[in-house]
Amino acid sequence: MTETLRAQVGVGGRKMSSAVTHNSSQPYAGPVQAMHWAMGGAVMGCVLFVQLAQNTKDKEKKGEYMFLHKSCGTLAAGLLVPRLAVRMLTKAPPAFSNNMVERALGMASHGAMYGFLILMPVTGVAMGYYGGKGLPFFWTTLDGAEKKDGKTAGAAFKLHKQFGWYMEMLLLGHVGAAGYHTMAGHKILSRILPFGK
Repeated sequence: MTETLRAQVGVGGRKMSSAVTHNSSQPYAGPVQAMHWAMGGAVMGCVLFVQLAQNTKDKEKKGEYMFLHKSCGTLAAGLLVPRLAVRMLTKAPPAFSNNMVERALGMASHGAMYGFLILMPVTGVAMGYYGGKGLPFFWTTLDGAEKKDGKTAGAAFKLHKQFGWYMEMLLLGHVGAAGYHTMAGHKILSRILPFGK
């Protein structure tokens, strides 16, 4: 279903209406929807557990939270290639909005999100693998490199820590934008929710 907002634009002292159309009739393909929520869940887990770790002084709990943070990161790394493959091999529905500003912002934010979805898991895995501690994965720890490479691990850590905050801010913006459109009556979630209406 197409929903239309009427925006009043002043031109030469007169007002004229321009239609801003939000199209919610065509959802993303089922595999894209599934991978969106799987990857999204892993990323949200990363953010949640690192925030819990940073906000506790209990060393034991901090270690537990970081183990879960890294476990979610390992999961995100495992989902990365399938996530990108599914997105590239499926046809996207028409753009949600016909408004050029909204479309440009949407494309820029999604492009940045994909960049972070690659950068953060890759640097996290490199940090654990080349640091020799291995990769935590919920009930186990996958082996790290037999021979440590402190230089690579250190560089990965620096990038991971430096860009982590920016990803958190972008994630908040992503969720906030979806919330804004939902509250405005635009059925944006129907495009990405399985069986969404």
